[in-house]
Amino acid sequence: MQKTERKEETAKEPQLQQVKETSVQKAEPSEPVADETFKRRIVAFTVGAVVFLCLLIVLMCYQMISIGVNSRRKADLTAKIAELDARYEHGEGEIAFRRTNLYIERIARELGYHYADDAE
Repeated sequence: MQKTERKEETAKEPQLQQVKETSVQKAEPSEPVADETFKRRIVAFTVGAVVFLCLLIVLMCYQMISIGVNSRRKADLTAKIAELDARYEHGEGEIAFRRTNLYIERIARELGYHYADDAE
């Protein structure tokens, strides 16, 4: 029985050596370093893309706010232009009225001027 056990032990030893050799082969740094740098590049690219997208979102929000402010300003200026146009039209009518003889005579009478043939 001892001889059979020794044969089994000797048969197990090459298997152990083979397992040790494979574990040593996996520990070689050539492949994991390349894989690690690839992972770092992917992480760096992802972080860069996320930062870029955040920057674009912030800029888009700023532009939307700027567009809203400028639209309000445009509406206010359009209303003011309409008001000034109305005042201009009214002023044109006032100027035309003040050039008539009726207005000139009325102001002259208020200042105390009269025609020579007017009865007092």
